[in-house]
Amino acid sequence: MPLIWTPEYNDANYPSISIVSVESIVGIPLSSGNSLSGKFPDSLSLAQDNSIPPTDFYFAGAMPVISRRLRDFLTQLECKFESFELETSQLVGDESFYFVNLLESLDCFDRQSSMFVERGGFATSISKLRLANIDHKIEPPVYRISKTIPALTAVSDVSSTSIIEQGFTGFSLVKPENWRNPALIT
Repeated sequence: MPLIWTPEYNDANYPSISIVSVESIVGIPLSSGNSLSGKFPDSLSLAQDNSIPPTDFYFAGAMPVISRRLRDFLTQLECKFESFELETSQLVGDESFYFVNLLESLDCFDRQSSMFVERGGFATSISKLRLANIDHKIEPPVYRISKTIPALTAVSDVSSTSIIEQGFTGFSLVKPENWRNPALIT
C-alpha cells in the first residue's frame, strides 16, 4: 500500500516563506499536473519572514517547493516531474529551491470507502481517505491521486522506504487511513 506525502506544519519548525510577486503566477495552473514549460515565470523570487532554515519540502503559498537535494533524489527514483529554479537570495542559508510539478497521476481513490465532498467530479474536503488496490507494476514512484485535491500525493511502497532513509525534512509519509486533510484541521 502506498503512503501519503504529508507536509509538516509545525509552526516552531516551519519556515515562513512567500512568493514576492504573486501576480506573476496568476492564471498559471500550478496544481494541474500538466507541463508548465514555457508558462512558469523566469526567476520567481521567494522571501522569508522568519529565521527558520527552509526544509527540503514546504509550501510558498499554494506552491510546493523542494530543495535541490530532494529534487536530485526524485530524479534518481525516475519520478516524472518538472522543476523550476526559484530565486532564493532572501532565504536563510544558501540551498537552491525549486517549484515542483508532478506529472504523473493514478486513479486510485476509493470513492466507496472514503468520505468526501464532490465538486466538479473531484473529491474535496476529504475527511476519510481510502485507496483502491494498485497494480504495483504500473505504480509510479511518486504521483498525484487523480480526481482529488491537488496536493494529495502518494509514494509507492518501494520508494517510500528509500525516501524515509534519506531523512528529508518538511514532510512525513503516512498510511492513507492516518492522513488528515490540512484544510479540515482547525
